[in-house]
Amino acid sequence: MAQKFLDIHLEGMDDDGEKLKRILDENMPVAISICPETFRENGIYSNQYPYLLKHVDLVGKIVSREGNILGQQGNMHKCKYEHKFADCWHENSCLYGKNLSENEQRDLMEKGKQTLVKLWKSPEMYVPPNHQFDLTTLKVAIDMGYRYFAERGIKINVPYKLGNGRLIVLPETKFSEKGNIKYIHYDEIERNKNYFENIIKNLNSSNNVETFPANAELCVKNMLSINRHKILRDIIKFPSRVFKK
Repeated sequence: MAQKFLDIHLEGMDDDGEKLKRILDENMPVAISICPETFRENGIYSNQYPYLLKHVDLVGKIVSREGNILGQQGNMHKCKYEHKFADCWHENSCLYGKNLSENEQRDLMEKGKQTLVKLWKSPEMYVPPNHQFDLTTLKVAIDMGYRYFAERGIKINVPYKLGNGRLIVLPETKFSEKGNIKYIHYDEIERNKNYFENIIKNLNSSNNVETFPANAELCVKNMLSINRHKILRDIIKFPSRVFKK
């Protein structure tokens, strides 16, 4: 079995940190991707994720190990525009509003980055919330010195480099999909236990991720496919949002 790279999105938790402790005890090479706002006291998610601040030290021990990555999911993980009938959990790029300028994206990314720096260290990977981004996001990520950038792997599922090799793009896929760059939300691990157990047997450190030459055309095609995927999802969920009690 080919070696896998695993990015765990830490938001909802269905335990008291036991899976985090296991990751640490077994020295699993992983990325832990975090929305900075979820780790701010009195933030907009304080009531939704009150338990996260209990695990600051544990997360720090994991991401400080050689080969592990701290990922940054934007700043607030929420769109600046109001959405009544569409998903609002994106930030860098909105499919239904005006595009954010380079300065606006840099500002939100810098604010999020500084929160993580104060807690642990400078994040090596940028993970655009909901995997929604545009070419400006990529430019800012390169300028700000992120080493890795996570996108949703639809048209492409192999890592590649941009910015003259300065940025390694990791197309993330779900456990049941093709590709060696995997992602999962922490509170989904238990119900995907068999997949998880198989993947952790063949984990690869970020230092050993094999990359391929950049293909700008394929990169854009994948980005457009992500957008179509998100729009289709919003269309499917539209009736439940309209008639939600």
